[in-house]
Amino acid sequence: MSAQAIFATTAALRTFLRSALSSGRSVTLLPPGEDPPVNGSGVNVYLYQVGESPYLRNSSFPGDRAGAPPRERPVLSLELSYLITPFGPTPGADDASDEAHGALGEAMLALHDAPVLNHVHRSGFDADTDLAAVLRDSFEELRVRPHPLSVEDLSRIWSTIGKPYRLSAAYQVSLVQLRGAEPTVAVAPVARARAVVDPRSAPRVAALVPARGAVATLSGGAVVPGRLRLQGESLAAPGLAPAVTVAGAPAHPVGPATAESLTVELPRTPPTGPRAEVRVVLGGRPSGESPAFRIDPWAAAVTPVRTAFGASATSVVVTGSGLAGAVELVATDATDAVRWSVPVDPARTDDTTAAADLPAGQPAGPEPGAVPNGRYDLRVRLAGGALTNPRTFLVVPLLKPVTGAADGSGYDAAQRLLTLRGARLDGADVRLRVDGVEYELDGQPDPASFTHRFARPLPAGGHTVDVLVDGLRSDTIEVSA
Repeated sequence: MSAQAIFATTAALRTFLRSALSSGRSVTLLPPGEDPPVNGSGVNVYLYQVGESPYLRNSSFPGDRAGAPPRERPVLSLELSYLITPFGPTPGADDASDEAHGALGEAMLALHDAPVLNHVHRSGFDADTDLAAVLRDSFEELRVRPHPLSVEDLSRIWSTIGKPYRLSAAYQVSLVQLRGAEPTVAVAPVARARAVVDPRSAPRVAALVPARGAVATLSGGAVVPGRLRLQGESLAAPGLAPAVTVAGAPAHPVGPATAESLTVELPRTPPTGPRAEVRVVLGGRPSGESPAFRIDPWAAAVTPVRTAFGASATSVVVTGSGLAGAVELVATDATDAVRWSVPVDPARTDDTTAAADLPAGQPAGPEPGAVPNGRYDLRVRLAGGALTNPRTFLVVPLLKPVTGAADGSGYDAAQRLLTLRGARLDGADVRLRVDGVEYELDGQPDPASFTHRFARPLPAGGHTVDVLVDGLRSDTIEVSA
């Protein structure tokens, strides 16, 4: 029975340790502090705690190697905690060794070299024959690992069992699974058969108005989602709310809905395009094949996906379709408010490409001051106000090169002081990285510079330096020490 798995694990651990210890040593299963019934030396194995695995609580039984089928009923997954206590003759004052310590060292080394008992196949212990069938057939393996306990924890265990403290090593064995027999459930005979038939037909989308268009427009400095009207049959019903998706993303109904007409707000960030499938589910019934909405204009990619304003002019290129007539790139925050924008270069803009040069300083925006670090949604705006779908764009901290700098930036070896200049260097969590090693700053930087004094000098030569500001990494620069 599976209930014997706990004892089977203890017996297997004992057999394994017997095979690993030197000839003449013993392995006992006594309560801690009891004198072993044999002379000589060895270790005592004591199961002091049994706990349920927090990772597999309520997990269904997956079956086993012997052919037992999986089942939904949860299996009891246990972790067993053991104390391994050495014993041996009390050493004399002139003895060169201690037999108890030697036995403990052999046991710990054996468990270190063979932490998975199912994989041990050697003289004295073969998992194929020495493991009980309930353990051998399980898909889970018996893994033995040290379980560090403080001296206070060990002392508490020994005081609980009323014995003076003795040297012990704690180990944990997992995973041991217990399962009982399937319960027998009496099934009552069918007294009366009843079938419920829903006369409603599945929703059907016959047409989309418009059939193509922008997912959003720009109005008053904010992004306004576009709307799409669905025409067809069984699109709504009393007491039932239709669920609509466009390109797999939820599209929320707006205004009154009828069985023949339904208007939705297009998703803010459609995951696929430019062809967007439209689906309606009403009362658990999905619509069949429907006309597809064509997202126009469509942004497929942006290159690059990150920039550090202030270093130099950076060319940003958005590729897609329907981009002819683009006038600017627009960056919005999580609330869909415009934070900054840059005009496109007409000479490098056509139906599939919209290119713009980000300035070396700060781009234009509705608010004065620097553009904060962070994640933005970058869209292309056409002359009529239509916007593409957004693409993620990162503004990261700026570090200015310090090679040959005359502004005092760089590394002062005598003072162990590193001074860096740049932009957007302040934040709630600012960390310096030198050659990939992080340093917490010893002061709060201002947006344009900071200094850091190292506890010891940097090794002579070149070093790579970057900063992390609230999780955003700057570009890397070189600093000489």
